[in-house]
Amino acid sequence: MSSTVWLNGQHIGGRPYGYSTFEIDLTEYMNTNDDPNVLVVRVDNRGQNSRWYSGSGIYRHVWLTRTPSLRGDRFGGISITTPKVTDGNAEVEVVATVRNDGKSTALASVTVQLSDEATGEVVASTSASVVISVGPNSTADATLAAEDGLVIADPSRWDVDSPSLYRATVTISSVGEGSTEVSTDTVSTTFGVRTISFDSSMGFMLNGRTLKLQGGCVHHDNGPLGSMALDRAEERRVEVLKANGYNAIRTSHNPPSPAFLDACDRLGVVVMNEAFDCWEWGKNTDDYHLEFDDWWQEDLRTMLLRDRNHPSIVMWSIGNEIPMRDDPKGAELSQNLSDYVRAIDPTRAVTSAVPMTTSDDDPFFAPLDVAGYNYSPLMYEPDHEAHPDRIIVATETFPVWSWRGVEDQSWVIGDFIWTAIDYIGESGIGANGYYTGSDAENAIGDGDIQACASDDTVQPYAYHISFCGDIDIVGHRKPQAFYRNVLWNVSKLELAVHAPMPEGSIEPLTPWSWPDERQSWTWPGHEERDMTVRVFSRADPSVPVKLYLNGEEVAATDPWSEAQDDPCCIGQFDYGGAFWSTPFSTTFVVPYAAGNLTAVVGDDVRTLVTAGAPVGLRLTPDRDIINADRSDLAYMTVEVVDAYGRIVPNAVVDVSLTVTEGSEGELAAAGSGNPEDARSFQSNACTTFNGRCMAILRPGSASKPPVVNGVIKLTASAHEAGLVSSSATVATA
Repeated sequence: MSSTVWLNGQHIGGRPYGYSTFEIDLTEYMNTNDDPNVLVVRVDNRGQNSRWYSGSGIYRHVWLTRTPSLRGDRFGGISITTPKVTDGNAEVEVVATVRNDGKSTALASVTVQLSDEATGEVVASTSASVVISVGPNSTADATLAAEDGLVIADPSRWDVDSPSLYRATVTISSVGEGSTEVSTDTVSTTFGVRTISFDSSMGFMLNGRTLKLQGGCVHHDNGPLGSMALDRAEERRVEVLKANGYNAIRTSHNPPSPAFLDACDRLGVVVMNEAFDCWEWGKNTDDYHLEFDDWWQEDLRTMLLRDRNHPSIVMWSIGNEIPMRDDPKGAELSQNLSDYVRAIDPTRAVTSAVPMTTSDDDPFFAPLDVAGYNYSPLMYEPDHEAHPDRIIVATETFPVWSWRGVEDQSWVIGDFIWTAIDYIGESGIGANGYYTGSDAENAIGDGDIQACASDDTVQPYAYHISFCGDIDIVGHRKPQAFYRNVLWNVSKLELAVHAPMPEGSIEPLTPWSWPDERQSWTWPGHEERDMTVRVFSRADPSVPVKLYLNGEEVAATDPWSEAQDDPCCIGQFDYGGAFWSTPFSTTFVVPYAAGNLTAVVGDDVRTLVTAGAPVGLRLTPDRDIINADRSDLAYMTVEVVDAYGRIVPNAVVDVSLTVTEGSEGELAAAGSGNPEDARSFQSNACTTFNGRCMAILRPGSASKPPVVNGVIKLTASAHEAGLVSSSATVATA
């Protein structure tokens, strides 16, 4: 997606890569009289330029900044590193770029103040002088370091468990006659004090301790909001992932918004920041390969300068599944891009993701600090034998096969699941469904049910969501997330019930799918039907896994019961016939009867209770008070509940959403995790999926700014279903 910019009828710049931040100096194009200035941005989103939903238009922030002629560079103008860190002291180096757009050479006083971001306490400060000549793009760097006084005593480390932040504030003043200081400009940024290292024997180390990366790949859209990168939407995605055990995110396959990285800094999530999805050879006819040769250096420089002070970033990825990776030119570019990154930022590792790795990829891997393996878990051990110093990160893995070979192999530093969150586009790659009748017979008769799907999907339109994520597009956990919670020790015990399959059917699954399991024991109409139940636990094998239905113990069956045939569509990902084996799971076959289904492992208990008939709706906001700011949001969960307030997981209800007249906000979007619900996210309604949907409220409106001490009231109603309506409010402060 390309952009071009005009001011007062003059073309003044643009960028062919829609994910790159760029800056244009408007000064010389401004009207000097009282005529209004007209700024025009044209977006050209033509052809097949993306493999996922890119969105269109301006979907990230735009800043208009007024500065004096002697100023700090707003874009990447501060570089902060911590060359030496101990428990007693952190030595800090700040390089501040000063720009002179004036008419004569200037002497600038540059003052750096470091403060604790949480308390505001000043922890170090110093100043220096620098001379900046005059001329086009005249700049000079002021470097201030430990010997100048930039030492933080008893520093608080940035870590995934305690993401402490500091702020560097750079003040630039011109020094006139008599040493008077005038024309002050201030630039500031947050940073963190931490150490990182990569080693095949110790793995990835953060602050001196080995940390396995429990990661997920994340595309840039925000579900019902589309690609609009509002601050709260970006923050909430990180919050949800952190709550589900993720300590790492890969920004697939492009630089994210600054707001997303800010959230990772604040919440303590490690980031692999990715630049490109292709280089000179494209994946679509109109994608970035058309611009790569002319723009890769500038786009890479932009990402590095903009993002280098984020403590959350520990790796730069220069590309994903680059088509030319096994060509000599691909290996040459791998070297060129890696060198370019290190020249700007030598403090982090460089990586790139390669699918189904073989020895042919060795020249491509050679310049990298960390080798990214997509879907290649069976290569971890043989490649370690061949390359004992190679550090591997699983840049993409299937939901059912994640974490294999990661925990017990030091040279594999972590695992990034495809994907952590559902996204718009690549529709149905994680779909589940059923083949019945002749379709099922033909598929079974073929012996290879890879033919069950075309292009790795088993569902046609109206599927419009990938459906391969642990989290759905509105932020609710899907079945695989509950398994992952156990796998990563977020939860000690979970259970899942496979939805009843039509008689004589089979369940075709792509490698990115998960069986149609639910956290539900509400299956009216299926009484006495055998149901497959799986209990997930990492308890010691000596501790029995028990399941009770209404107090009666149920006997365990084989790891994968006869009630659920092996899924299909695995093709080359057979993994020795073990693809669908799921460690830490015990399978039961239970004749359905309403009541309580209880799993017990030692002292841990998890129960699913049959819900009653739906009687009403319930609205629950994620926060009761939000900021009076258009970048903030309130996420309001809509649930169908029974008379006891229990969610009715099988309820499919059309819900009308109304913002009360006079409220200081609007309904920004609404939707559910249903991959086949093609209703517009902009409608004033949603249909529940697994008993719930989501409404997103935004302070103010396009014509009215947000109001402090305001109230936004939402009412959800389902009169046609005969349910009691529900209302809830959020305050703006």
